[in-house]
Amino acid sequence: MSVCPKCGRPARGLCLDCFLESNPLVLGDVKLVSCGCGRLRYRDKWDAPLQDVVRDVVKSFKHPFEIRIKKVDVKPEIRDGKLSLQVTADGSYKDSIFRKSFTEQFKLQSTSCPTCSRKNSGYYEAVLQMRCEIPKFVVDENQIAKAEKVRGGFDYYLLSNNYARALTSQLSRKGYDIKTSTKTYSMRDGQTVYRIYYSIKKDSA
Repeated sequence: MSVCPKCGRPARGLCLDCFLESNPLVLGDVKLVSCGCGRLRYRDKWDAPLQDVVRDVVKSFKHPFEIRIKKVDVKPEIRDGKLSLQVTADGSYKDSIFRKSFTEQFKLQSTSCPTCSRKNSGYYEAVLQMRCEIPKFVVDENQIAKAEKVRGGFDYYLLSNNYARALTSQLSRKGYDIKTSTKTYSMRDGQTVYRIYYSIKKDSA
């Protein structure tokens, strides 16, 4: 009977375990960036789904030519500032069919996403000057640079004027009175940049 020259178990040449010990299955490196707000960036794309990571990990999966891989399953999880990948590989080695599971961890790199960078710098493009109560009115927290309680209501400083315009358009259709004013903010590429102020009140008509 043939035995593994390394561990003595029955095998033709090195057994699977001993072979993989010297020739492990390997994942390609994964560079995933996280922001303190929870957003993730992968391959320069913010909010990329973890399935994009899984797809690339499966494509970059490396194994010795003596091993035939039939299927690779990868389950990702973000935990304790790390990306944990639970990998299960189905394949064959010589006459043996096997399933091997292992876990790889990659430390998340830290940076600020564009939204948080704007918030931290005090940047905003528009202000909603709410001077009345609006039932079921919700402002996306990711768009709020800051909010202040003022006499008669609230001021919402918003990162995007496009977003502010969409909100005020909805409120106008619901019968609220919207008045717009502008203030010069800066110059950019020779063009004047304005901040837009939207005064929102109940329609007095």
